[in-house]
Amino acid sequence: MQFRDIPGLIEEKSRLIASVQKNHMAHAQLFNGPEGSANLSLALAFITYINCDKPGDTDSCGACPSCSKMAKLVHPDVTFAFPIADIPNKDFKEVVCKNYLKWWRPFLVEQPYGNLLDWTRHFGAESKQAIIYREESRQIISALSLKAFEGRYKAMLIWQPEKMNIQAANALLKIVEEPPENTFFFFISNNYEAIINTIISRTQLVSVRGFTDEEVADYLVKTAEVDAAKAQSVARLAAGNMNLALSLLNEVEDESTTIFREWMRICWSSDFEGMAGLTDKFNGMSKMAQRSLLEYGLTIYRESLIVKAGEASLQRTMPHEEEFVSKFAKSIPMSTIELAARLLNDSIYHLERNANPRILFMDLSLQMAGLLRTGELQYQ
Repeated sequence: MQFRDIPGLIEEKSRLIASVQKNHMAHAQLFNGPEGSANLSLALAFITYINCDKPGDTDSCGACPSCSKMAKLVHPDVTFAFPIADIPNKDFKEVVCKNYLKWWRPFLVEQPYGNLLDWTRHFGAESKQAIIYREESRQIISALSLKAFEGRYKAMLIWQPEKMNIQAANALLKIVEEPPENTFFFFISNNYEAIINTIISRTQLVSVRGFTDEEVADYLVKTAEVDAAKAQSVARLAAGNMNLALSLLNEVEDESTTIFREWMRICWSSDFEGMAGLTDKFNGMSKMAQRSLLEYGLTIYRESLIVKAGEASLQRTMPHEEEFVSKFAKSIPMSTIELAARLLNDSIYHLERNANPRILFMDLSLQMAGLLRTGELQYQ
């Protein structure tokens, strides 16, 4: 990964490069950004730059041995730690990150803007809770005790440190505060407030914004070869989340609208038989598809709120959704929109924590039916 591979973010790239050129690099940096941002990509491009044999004023050379190894994520002086979970039929005994690299490297290459759910799905643990185990801290300390093998610097990249076991985090405090010579830590987070304070206090915060609509659209046109009009529509809906934008390109254009419309119609009419049938359908979806449906519902309620507020310039709906959103917005009051969004947000929270999908979606349907009928939550 090089800076040139990341769309936009000119100021962020310039600051990182200037810190190297002025010899002001912090020994531990926390790249924090929203889901689908370039926080992971920027860190990888930065590591490529600091170990490049012939770095330029704006990017690494991309051709030297160090850059070539970073492109394949096999540089011997770069170590990775990330959330993992035990999986069946594995060919190793220890549940530590080095044994998951055969999945991790292809994942980073294929989905540099992917999220935790994408990652667990990639290595076959979609239904499990992935964390960074205590044993990983021993692996990190051992790896960093050695001097740099090829590059000028050793780099330790920890993705999703908010998923770090508390014992693992505490075991790293000393080495993060006083790392070996020419060793740098890069923490990559979507929610740095969930990281223990003793880790945060030892790092320099690098805030990474989400992408602009223009940056997303330009990236889609250049890398996914879609026409400009579709790229712009998808970019508006993705709201700065590059991972979501790429996912939307792979969906059937009106599938989410059709499913959500049917679901809300059934809830509105309190069709309990229909709810049971849809619950079976939802239960048969992958966890990613279940979450996507809930997030899509949040998007529709957000758009409905914008329609009711008369702020058409802020709408992010796709062309085929506009008529449905307009009619849907007219049928529900603002107070109902707020409560429905809370229900969907809570459901996403419980789904990520491995709630039973059948129970979750049936409960959500019943609550949504009561809310649409009375304007109030029946129970909380």
